[in-house]
Amino acid sequence: MGKLNNHIVVDVLDLLKNNNVESNVICNVLKLLCNNGTFDCAAIYEISHNKFNLMEHYDDSSISFHPFLALDNYQVDDKVYCVSKDNVDESNFASQLFTIYNAKTLFAVPIVDDKKCMEGFVTIFNIHDDNILDDDSVNILSSLLYMLVHYVDRRIYVKKSESSMTTLDAVLNNSGIDVYVNDYDNHDILYVNQSMAAPYGGVKKLMGRKCWESLFPGQSGPCD
Repeated sequence: MGKLNNHIVVDVLDLLKNNNVESNVICNVLKLLCNNGTFDCAAIYEISHNKFNLMEHYDDSSISFHPFLALDNYQVDDKVYCVSKDNVDESNFASQLFTIYNAKTLFAVPIVDDKKCMEGFVTIFNIHDDNILDDDSVNILSSLLYMLVHYVDRRIYVKKSESSMTTLDAVLNNSGIDVYVNDYDNHDILYVNQSMAAPYGGVKKLMGRKCWESLFPGQSGPCD
């Protein structure tokens, strides 16, 4: 029966301590989990255009990871899924992964939004031998996988925010209306659309500057 090294918790926490989500950090965590938990493979997938894209992976078995996966069930419970040959249930995404990769033992944790729709997942598995962990090791692995899920979820949040901002920017730039937004307290320009900025040298010339000094030359202070 396999057992995780207790020091792995400190090692993973040390890797995930930074707020900026970095791909090389994720790869190092996947490697650490595999090597300490005697797993062959681990991967991160994130959804895009109704398919899950492979973002990061680690393997010690020359496996060929699928760059895209189309899974049947996007509504999932926020929990750790553990699949072996004795409990395969094709109605859940983890069992589908188990079948796709012909795994012997597989753990998976979905990354879900507030409606329990799956936006990605973390998975770790064996393809050569069954990996039977003791109960304490399963609990440690589950906690570490959740830590990694929360780390990756920050990247997904940033992508969604950037996508929303791009969409809003496109709407405002094609509205035919000049738009700018400034900070109520310090009067710094927070947003300006292209038509508003054009007479003043473009968006980059205005962003972060005081609205009154940029838009009203000669004015010495905020508007009354």
